[in-house]
Amino acid sequence: MDIVLSSKDTEWLATRYPGLKIDIENKMLIGDIYLNRSFKDVTLDNIFSIKVMLEFLPNMLLPKVYETSDKLQNIASKLGLENIEDIHVNSDDSLCLTIYGKEKECFSNEFTIVEFFENCLEPYLYWVTYYEKYGMAPWKEYAHGSLGFMELYAEGKLSFEALQKKVPLKVLSDYVCHFDLINDKCLCEKNINMKRCHPEIYKGIKKFKRTWNSARAS
Repeated sequence: MDIVLSSKDTEWLATRYPGLKIDIENKMLIGDIYLNRSFKDVTLDNIFSIKVMLEFLPNMLLPKVYETSDKLQNIASKLGLENIEDIHVNSDDSLCLTIYGKEKECFSNEFTIVEFFENCLEPYLYWVTYYEKYGMAPWKEYAHGSLGFMELYAEGKLSFEALQKKVPLKVLSDYVCHFDLINDKCLCEKNINMKRCHPEIYKGIKKFKRTWNSARAS
């Protein structure tokens, strides 16, 4: 479904991001945005070249966004990261702004372009900028894909039933087998203790195993 910009949206974008242009024919916003944002008294500035598609992703409240220069790749290389996915870039080069199911937290009610930029896109760009400067994330991040859902389950933000709808049972079974056989190695493949590397994943698998065994026994 297309994202339709109102006159107020257009005016706000022109004022807030004068380097960002509206391309109606190709259904996108494209150009440079200047970031000036603070978190816990740390103010950072940066400039990113981006492309925002004016249509929603399937089953999500968010559009696809791309960084159109080599900036993110250069940041990943500078940080010594083997994969650009480690700074939350998807395999199709779009930005992984938030995990599925949490995008609703960006909006007070329904999607608005203002809240999308202020509560979703800008925080991601700040996160990357902070990571580049300090070599660490400024706040908690979720793992990619199914492991991220496991973290949400551990936090109680995803039910046992909902988790099984999001993650194939074979994958969940593999997680439990991994947990039982080599629970000292993290599933993120960093060869680090899971409980220390991704404690919420550890808690989620442990919680799932306990609930699964209980359901089978009843």
